[in-house]
Amino acid sequence: MGIWSVASLALLGLAATLGATVGGSAMTSGNPPRPHAFAHQRQTASSSESDDFLRLATQARSDARGSANRASNAFAEAMAQRFGDPPFQAAAANRAMSSYFGFAIIDAPKPSVRLDTPRDRLILTLIAQLTDSQPLKLPPAVQGVCVTVNKPGRIDTLDVERILLTRAGRQVDAIANTLKPSTVIAPSGTSVQRHEGAVCWSSDTFATPADEKSLPTLFFYLSAARSVEWTPDMESLRKLNGRTQK
Repeated sequence: MGIWSVASLALLGLAATLGATVGGSAMTSGNPPRPHAFAHQRQTASSSESDDFLRLATQARSDARGSANRASNAFAEAMAQRFGDPPFQAAAANRAMSSYFGFAIIDAPKPSVRLDTPRDRLILTLIAQLTDSQPLKLPPAVQGVCVTVNKPGRIDTLDVERILLTRAGRQVDAIANTLKPSTVIAPSGTSVQRHEGAVCWSSDTFATPADEKSLPTLFFYLSAARSVEWTPDMESLRKLNGRTQK
């Protein structure tokens, strides 16, 4: 079984650079669809599951006897044994999104973006805390599926200024939005504003639909008057919703 680490998450698509192949289409202009109050039904890692993960992380740290890498690898292996390798519900969707954006944007550095569920965020948070030898604690209880935009490392990276989501042609309201500008400084001293943060929707927005007409679609509005839309395929959504304990 392959053991992954925080450093290898990019290869798994969890910290995927918006790069991009499966399911989706590029668009260069257009207005966002009409707002639609989609029914919100929260899905999250249960409190008992969260407590169980925290217990496993604590045990991994204790068994590692001071080795942060050994602790994070032990916890990662425990998660892989339980849910598959990698254990993330959004792994397939992230690989597809990364592949698609790599095809849609070839003339500029891509933003670093990932899709994750409450369970994914819990696992990633505990791995990071183990790796960095930080106190183990559960992350804030932000429910739903989130698209996270990471702070870019280059000033010429395309900026993700806004993200919208539609389902069946209607815009779905986000339940949380922390996407905001931050300053990126080049080695030369030049600085630019680039957005970072997360936009979250209720988990049922990403429920596997009965047909492809009701698939959710993400609209990424980028700098330089560019935009890209991406629609996950049915199989990615099934894995996002259906990855349970083995």
